[in-house]
Amino acid sequence: MHEYLALIVGGIANGSVVAIAAMGLVLSFKASGIFNFAHGAVGAVAAGIFYQLRVLNGVPWGLALVITLLVAGVGLGLVMERVAFFVSAASTTMKVVATVGVMISLTALFTLRFGGVKKQFPAFLPDSGFRVGGVNVGWDQLVVVVIGLAAAVGMTVFFRRTLLGRSMRAVVDDPVLLAHLGVGPSSVRRWAWIIGTVFASVAGVLIAPSLGLDGTSLTLLVVESFGAAAIGGFANLPLTYVGAVLIQVGVAVTTKWASGTDSLRSLPTVLPFVVLFLVLLLTPKRRLVEVGASLQQRVSMLPSPSWRMGAARLVPLVVLLVVLPELVGDHLLDWMQGVVFVILMMSLSLLVRTSNQISLCQMSFAAVGAVACYHLQDIGFPWPLAVAGAGLVAIPVGCIVAIPAVRLSGVYLALATLAFGIVMETAVYQTFLMFGADVTPLTALRPSFAQSDREYYYVLLVVLAVAFVLVRLLERSRLGQLLRGKADAPQALEALGIRNSVLQTVAFSAAAFFAGLAGAVIGPIFFVVGVGNFPTIPTSIMLVALLVLGARNPRLGTLGASVLGAVGLVVLPQYIGNSTVLSCLNLLFGLAAVEAAVASTRALPPTSRARARLRALLGRPVGPAADTAAPAAAVRSTPDRVLVAAESAAPTRKGVKS
Repeated sequence: MHEYLALIVGGIANGSVVAIAAMGLVLSFKASGIFNFAHGAVGAVAAGIFYQLRVLNGVPWGLALVITLLVAGVGLGLVMERVAFFVSAASTTMKVVATVGVMISLTALFTLRFGGVKKQFPAFLPDSGFRVGGVNVGWDQLVVVVIGLAAAVGMTVFFRRTLLGRSMRAVVDDPVLLAHLGVGPSSVRRWAWIIGTVFASVAGVLIAPSLGLDGTSLTLLVVESFGAAAIGGFANLPLTYVGAVLIQVGVAVTTKWASGTDSLRSLPTVLPFVVLFLVLLLTPKRRLVEVGASLQQRVSMLPSPSWRMGAARLVPLVVLLVVLPELVGDHLLDWMQGVVFVILMMSLSLLVRTSNQISLCQMSFAAVGAVACYHLQDIGFPWPLAVAGAGLVAIPVGCIVAIPAVRLSGVYLALATLAFGIVMETAVYQTFLMFGADVTPLTALRPSFAQSDREYYYVLLVVLAVAFVLVRLLERSRLGQLLRGKADAPQALEALGIRNSVLQTVAFSAAAFFAGLAGAVIGPIFFVVGVGNFPTIPTSIMLVALLVLGARNPRLGTLGASVLGAVGLVVLPQYIGNSTVLSCLNLLFGLAAVEAAVASTRALPPTSRARARLRALLGRPVGPAADTAAPAAAVRSTPDRVLVAAESAAPTRKGVKS
């Protein structure tokens, strides 16, 4: 019994730290409608500043903490508020890309200053303790719990008793009334961002002594707070605190349960993300309404070029890919990986650019395809049939992910797919269904007719060509028009009797098929395939950001955007061996991602853009409803084409035409 009491005490202390981070995340989200994926990076930067001041410069820890909160908390809060303001009229995908860009830039700055090797972070709180009921309780644990409770209670009182607190509640409920009372909504949101980043900074400094000074670990730890934020409905701070404590107590208790059982050893790690996925899946849809949802625009698309223009752009790229083995020398394996990631990014393009959905679990689909191809070859399937079968096996997994997609959208769908991907990586990969408990890499065989690197490279080009043709046929088909119509006017399709849930399922199934193909062909490049080939974080998130950057010029099309993204993610880093240069490139890439998100709002005409800014400040539509939609010239499918496609698929007296 005493063992469990000690675990519960430790869980409460860890839960208080997670709760501080989660409450800051909720505060900024409820005031702006932007989910801050850079929240953990803010905590990492704060820990680095505190380490610089206290450990390297000898500043007393109290003064070092104050300076840290001013620089990381207030300073980065102001930066985040400006980013949030400029992307307020962007789509959810662009908002995710903007905060991911900030995360990448802050992580790069951290790496440039402190390197990529974990450093010991000396404890600054008292490490002695006392006994209560036979259980040792550290003073540092008590301090952390008191800070967490004080933050939860204090913010609750702040919201109910102070003018600024009531204004932060009103900025969500009725910003117009708030503006009429003489309180600027933008000023209120600025304070909300500052308080949110201060909470992230406090959490980063408090957790660093147990984790060490490691930018990646500190950045990703805050991901565990997403489940607590979901329990609080992304709005209720006291409930968020309770949720964080319960999750961490559960993690502590399941750690003991899983210590002697191999089948349960991943349970403590995966528990916060299972909670996140289930809460999003079971919460009534009416409670998951995004702030500023009426403002969102699609990833802008220009009308498809004629076949002559498409051929003129495609032929040089094809020629370059064919002669590439003669040009790259020893880097051919890197370019082979790049070809695979082009297929993977095309699969994501079906969701992001065609149907205006977002997925952060594409690597999970690829992992399923890799394992399926291994087993199909093992039972005697020829290599081409094994690859095609791997794509088909990934389709049911896409249908599973489509379940939350039917009832979720925007940032909630992004969080659900992220949780699904992390659950797959930390739990399912280790089962007998995937790579096994020992996570030994599987042997990946090349086809008998392509054993050399050059031969297999050309096989990959053939697979890429087939995938590209299939994607283009899908985009140009009536189904593709319906998918674009769902992105532009889902209510219109529902009114014509076309179920959006079916279209969402088809979109995720198609994306899973092509991602499964990519997973099936990536293993034979190095003759082995394992868990390390399919990380959800950061690869799945980076795929979305790189795809959007590649789509800055819509004339590039699906293939061009995918090629640029794959080269930036896989190929270019292999040519740069210097870690400092790579960190500088990551810094520039993060800034470019933010700029791309900001630039996406410039597709609006000046008048509509001004109205969008006003809607962002007030939190509700202002002016004609037509201003909320992207201009016809900026989307691939015009209203007439969408209507024709929808009518052709609508039920008739003779049955369903399509």
